[in-house]
Amino acid sequence: MLTTENMKARFLAVRTRADSVDIAMALKTAGVKSYSYHVTTGNIALYNQQDEQQLLPGDIHPPQFIAPQPDPARLTWALKMYQTGKSNFAAFCQAVASAGVNLWIVDLKRMTTSYFTASGYAIHEESIPTQTCEIPR
Repeated sequence: MLTTENMKARFLAVRTRADSVDIAMALKTAGVKSYSYHVTTGNIALYNQQDEQQLLPGDIHPPQFIAPQPDPARLTWALKMYQTGKSNFAAFCQAVASAGVNLWIVDLKRMTTSYFTASGYAIHEESIPTQTCEIPR
């Protein structure tokens, strides 16, 4: 696994959807199987092929208050804004929190991101593009 400081630096550099895809590909190459982002705390948990966890504490991005009711339409809007470069990562985190998202899990084997409420309800799943040309900049 990569060092905690190296990972923090990579996640701090995320500003756009293209950056998110770039970090996903770099993590996959480094042997990371999946990672989860906890919106309430800002913690990131990375898992390698042996399911060993590396925790990046929530000082990377500020924690958010999660809306008690999921709002799939608001989540779809937040994803669209982020994926088209019309919002940055901090604004995206605020928007998904207001849509009721507590956690998202990036599965680098399946190349998907799944978004969940605090009660564990899956609100949305999407594919991660594997080529930069698929990502609007």
